Amino acid sequence: MRNGSPSATARAVAQVRAAMDRPVTVEGDGDIERQLVERFPGDRRSPMADLLERRTQWFDAVTLRAVEGGISQVVIVAAGYDCRALRFRTSGVRFIELDHPSPSRQAAHSR
Repeated sequence: MRNGSPSATARAVAQVRAAMDRPVTVEGDGDIERQLVERFPGDRRSPMADLLERRTQWFDAVTLRAVEGGISQVVIVAAGYDCRALRFRTSGVRFIELDHPSPSRQAAHSR
């Protein structure tokens, strides 16, 4: 991250996620990543895309199992442009995202 600009890594991960077929809850927003990355320059595929896809699928599955199991709070550390709070929105579940403020500020401007 330079000069308070968003992380290139966070942008690359968001672009990989936006291209994936991912689960979404009934109350969630399945289009949120696509809307987010529309504002990013370029659209090249990350050299780590395959690994990022597997990692995303694993964390999605763990998060959904927890939500479906009745957990009431999910904390995402080093959230970057993680959109699980919006994608997996569920009544009675509170999502807390912790990260450097720059990605959060950029994401807020894209909504």
